[in-house]
Amino acid sequence: MLLSTSDFSSFLVFSKAKYLFANDLDALPATYLASRLKRIPLIYDSHEYYTGVPELENRPFVKTCWKWFERMIFPRLKTIITVNDSIASLYEKEYGKRPLVIRNVPLKGDFPPISNKTELRKKLQLPESGKLIILQGAGINIQRGAEEAVLTMQFLENTTLLIVGGGTSITDSVYPIKYLIIFMQESQFWRRDCPKWSEL
Repeated sequence: MLLSTSDFSSFLVFSKAKYLFANDLDALPATYLASRLKRIPLIYDSHEYYTGVPELENRPFVKTCWKWFERMIFPRLKTIITVNDSIASLYEKEYGKRPLVIRNVPLKGDFPPISNKTELRKKLQLPESGKLIILQGAGINIQRGAEEAVLTMQFLENTTLLIVGGGTSITDSVYPIKYLIIFMQESQFWRRDCPKWSEL
């Protein structure tokens, strides 16, 4: 279901919530308006430097509109988080506010071995041995690190890169098969009978 900004704001205003969470700039105008009307805290989570994404490079009018929203709202925000220091520094330079950096990376630790790893890999038609790197997402788009991940594979031995999902930078023809790249739709990977990625 697609909602306009006004519909989304109305939905948020009449929902029962103690906090609102805006994931990226395209969700910020509606959630900011709702947070002001409801007088509840808003957390802005900037996963990327939105007005600098490649998708807006050749769309100057759209980019200008989003930049206007950002300039109007960002300085008024109290709680802002982002995914890395480079994005935090860009916002700090532009608005004098540094977002809190929360990295989206797994915890390092010793995990118990999976007893049926071979069977699970067979079910997904993956190599039965070796290391497995998983890149998963519905928006694996250009300049998001996928290209670098693929190029890195030529330097890794006994390792397979499993790309699950899709995006503008994901096509079978773009990447040499010699780098052991396997493409899989999310519907294939997240079948009810398939394991969690951590079990691979």
